[in-house]
Amino acid sequence: MTVGKGKWCLAAIVVVAAWLPVAASFADNGKIAVIDDIGQMVSLARPAKRIVSLSPHITELLFEAGAGSSIVGAVDYSDYPQAAKQLLRVGSANRLDVETILSLRPDLIVAWHSGNTVQDLQMISRFGIPIFYSEPRSLDQIASNLSRLGILTGYQEKADRKARIFRQRLRLLDDSYRHRKKLAVFFQLWDQPLMTINGKHILNDVMDLCGARNIFADLSSLTPTVSREAVIQQKPYAIVATDVSLERLKLEWKDYTRIPAVQADNYFVLSADLLHRQGPRLLEGARQLCLAIEKARQRQS
Repeated sequence: MTVGKGKWCLAAIVVVAAWLPVAASFADNGKIAVIDDIGQMVSLARPAKRIVSLSPHITELLFEAGAGSSIVGAVDYSDYPQAAKQLLRVGSANRLDVETILSLRPDLIVAWHSGNTVQDLQMISRFGIPIFYSEPRSLDQIASNLSRLGILTGYQEKADRKARIFRQRLRLLDDSYRHRKKLAVFFQLWDQPLMTINGKHILNDVMDLCGARNIFADLSSLTPTVSREAVIQQKPYAIVATDVSLERLKLEWKDYTRIPAVQADNYFVLSADLLHRQGPRLLEGARQLCLAIEKARQRQS
């Protein structure tokens, strides 16, 4: 599948088998040390000043943490904030230009565990370049990523401040929606083939925040392919999509009148850039999703 702007969740070539709790610290020998999202220790002698970002969501995290000026290379579609558009490209998330990456002499690479190819990362690791793996599986882990990247890049104070602000906004959303009546929702990640998310995906955490019940949370694959018959059986009260127009979404489902969402015209198309990237802007995507679910909830009532 070709990966384009806003389709980053669809490039999950490698699925993380298990997420380990993360922490940040300073090593006994004075080196900077943090634990990344796959549980490995990342240690630097000094803050990183030449960083390569291997995912658009990572580029956004680094800029938010204050380290944007230290990024010397980034993958395609790293287009936010505006300054990110000027960064040298080092391939796409699932097809890295390893030669260009090495030529930049990075002192830190921030990689996307479920989006970058294993072979590319193994090749890079042979050169002894420290790699921090970013794989947030919850909204709170985005804040944790900010703090740990701040430590690694020498911007801990600013990054911690941004993390606190993120968590404050998250608590406000949680207070507003978490205890609303649960509503069965189908999140359509892609239409051909029909793909969705399971309970380990970060968007499941977003849905839970909004009081939405992911009808395919129990499936084993992070981004499983499902049939329309399976959706009918689950009887969702809302259908949410991103990489499709509202008109097309309605056309695709209009004949499946046994689905409560179709009966109530509960179709919602939201921003792919906000919802498909595991970065700071996902919180705004969460706010928009919560508003959509609340509208569906009111129509149900």
